[in-house]
Amino acid sequence: MRADARRNYDHIVATARVVFAEDGPEASLNEVARRAQVGPGTLYRHFPTRQALLVAVFRERIDRLCALADELAAEPGGDGGAGEAMGAGGCL
Repeated sequence: MRADARRNYDHIVATARVVFAEDGPEASLNEVARRAQVGPGTLYRHFPTRQALLVAVFRERIDRLCALADELAAEPGGDGGAGEAMGAGGCL
């Protein structure tokens, strides 16, 4: 993916996370595009369906949670079992 396309993708996902948190999963995709300052065509090029955008938002959050679990697991005795729990879920 080109660098500008990747920036758009990441920015749309970050914006969608905020819009969905405020308005729920049925929030207007045109509102997501408007707030991300991209055209609707750009949004739909990356995410052809609402479900695709929701999956990307959830995946980004899960990836961040897994990265945090990895950090906690790397600390000696500092994860309180979180590393094992997340490892069972496929994060580690």
